[in-house]
Amino acid sequence: MLFFTDKWFRATNDPTFLEWINYHINKSCLQNSNSHFQWSHYLHLEKFYEELTERNFKPTLNSINTIKHLMAIQDGIYPGFTIDNGEDLAGPIKAIQECYLNVYDLKHYAPIVMHPKGFCHDNFPLYYSLLFPTQLEYAKKHNKSSNIMAELREMKILTEALQNCTRENEAYNFNYFHFDEDKFREISPASLIPSSDPRFSNTENYGEKRLFPYNSPFFRGCIQIFCAPRHCEGHTPRHCEERSDEAI
Repeated sequence: MLFFTDKWFRATNDPTFLEWINYHINKSCLQNSNSHFQWSHYLHLEKFYEELTERNFKPTLNSINTIKHLMAIQDGIYPGFTIDNGEDLAGPIKAIQECYLNVYDLKHYAPIVMHPKGFCHDNFPLYYSLLFPTQLEYAKKHNKSSNIMAELREMKILTEALQNCTRENEAYNFNYFHFDEDKFREISPASLIPSSDPRFSNTENYGEKRLFPYNSPFFRGCIQIFCAPRHCEGHTPRHCEERSDEAI
């Protein structure tokens, strides 16, 4: 490990030296990164911080960490959440759903079960919930619905700044949902999630037509994450390649 103290930078004003330092750091990151997606993630973060500095925008620590985590999910580094499609690959999902229907006597809503999943070979969106944070850095505990709405608005502004500094095929695409109606109409109602993801509107497996549980804790402050074009155009995140090898 090399550590450059501030004396290195104070001792010289030579721009060539500073360029060399920057080149060396970037080259080292590229050589030590596990995949192309982690390297591109690092570059996007750097551009993102530069954009925030130019705008003189100072978001809360939790919002910036959440955006970083959402970027990592879309870049295939960390998993998000998806709806179980009845395959029971994530566990005994059907048995759990039958318990909700027959034991707990769930009346009107569909017994939807969410489980972790990374972007692989399908274009279905993933989800992240502010009330069930999985980020590795500091995560704020939410107590009031109004705090969640304010944080979603701030993260939407951060997303616009992020889109400003990425190319079209590298764009980060997030939709923000809350179970309450946003008086500023910036955050979409969670009840509209099935209209953008038809998997949530398919309730035939539960024996009757049931409602989407838009007011459940998971969807009260929910972010929808779409597959990045660079993934959908034939590139495969590393964790998907490893999973394919194991299947073979």
